Amino acid sequence: MGLMFSCWARRVSTSRFVVLTDYDPKGQPVSQEDADPDAETGESYGKNRVVNQMMRRLIDDKEWDELSFDKGLEKAEDNGIFLNEYTFEIDLFNAGTEDEFAEAIKGLTDNKKMHERFDKFAKDPKTLDPKNFLKDIDSLGKGRVAQRLASLFLAQDIDVCPPYIKAALDYLKAKLA
Repeated sequence: MGLMFSCWARRVSTSRFVVLTDYDPKGQPVSQEDADPDAETGESYGKNRVVNQMMRRLIDDKEWDELSFDKGLEKAEDNGIFLNEYTFEIDLFNAGTEDEFAEAIKGLTDNKKMHERFDKFAKDPKTLDPKNFLKDIDSLGKGRVAQRLASLFLAQDIDVCPPYIKAALDYLKAKLA
């Protein structure tokens, strides 16, 4: 991916694009192990992905050599790269959709323990246990849960957008203006 992205990024660095990527905390189950040559950040595969695989190809060599890891990460949004707080599902839940998640789960399974967990999360979103939340979603299938949530959002005319996605859309809108 590196060489292909490098060639592409240098050609489009003045073009209008955005990249959305997950924070992917380390120590949690991840669906894909990233090349992680820089353990400097310690807590996130996403931060390393943004700096080491994306920003490295968008910033010229001289500027890159002078940047610290944190400064490279700070420049990401200015270059159209947006990182969420955890993973998409958790960021969507935290955007105020806890009741819809509970309803979606009830429509997808008869598992009473799963219903209890999602009802608890809906009643008190601060009790969200990311590991079990994502495990439950994975067990049902991310696509199935997404489709069920989408149908609920449409039926109830719910307009919700996690902050990092809104920031990316605002960035792109400004670039296209």
